[in-house]
Amino acid sequence: MAFYEETRQTLQQLPKPPYSYNAEFERNIMEIELGMHVKDHDLVDIMKPWKEQANNHGLKWPKLDELISEPEDYFRINKISGKDIPGLWKRYLSEGNESILRKIMEHSLSDILRETVLLIRYQK
Repeated sequence: MAFYEETRQTLQQLPKPPYSYNAEFERNIMEIELGMHVKDHDLVDIMKPWKEQANNHGLKWPKLDELISEPEDYFRINKISGKDIPGLWKRYLSEGNESILRKIMEHSLSDILRETVLLIRYQK
C-alpha cells in the first residue's frame, strides 16, 4: 500500500532516535507492518518514566489523558480517544475517506503536543 511505503520512508528519514508513546507497540508495528528492523534502543519511550513512577507507587500505568487532559475531557464533547483509532483506521482502509484519516491525524497531533509537554516540563 502506498501509505505504508510513504510512512516507512518518512520514519527512515526522521532524526534519531524517534520518541514513542509506547515503544514496544510501535516497534512491533514498524517491524510487522512496515518491514523495518528496529532495535530496543532505537526508540525513546516517553511514558517509561511515568510507568516506572506508577510501579514505584503501586499504581496502574497512567494514560496520557490521565496526565494531561484536553478541553474535550472537561466539556465531554466529541473526543476521539486512542481506543477509537483502530476502528477509525479500519473504516479508512475500507472507505478511503480522508475525513476519517484527518480525525486520526488530529488525535495524533494532540497526543504529540501533550507528550511534548511531558518531555519539556517534566523531563527527568
